[in-house]
Amino acid sequence: MAKLQDDLKSAQQTNTAKRDFLSCMSHENRTPMNAIIGMTTIAAAQIGDNARTKDCLEKISFSSKHLLSLINDILDVTTIIYPQAAARGLEFKASVHNFTGGAAGRRNAHKPDFD
Repeated sequence: MAKLQDDLKSAQQTNTAKRDFLSCMSHENRTPMNAIIGMTTIAAAQIGDNARTKDCLEKISFSSKHLLSLINDILDVTTIIYPQAAARGLEFKASVHNFTGGAAGRRNAHKPDFD
């Protein structure tokens, strides 16, 4: 009976840790997403102002890379929580290539002129 109670306590602690982690990560993900949305809105409103648009695009780039890093951290934790998925060779890492559909080579063809 004591073993069963210990197992229940351990499961409850694990669930609490997962809930706390997800709650924290939800907040952490919202911050760069809000920056991306806000800077996109500002850039669209200031489309004729090349300096302002460039500043917004730099902030969007920084925030999106930060968001990608957070997502990768979450996925790393997922592989720790669910090691059987990693053992089966499932790849959880997100990458810029995945989000752009491999468009990195085409990106320069549509690069805006800020000069």
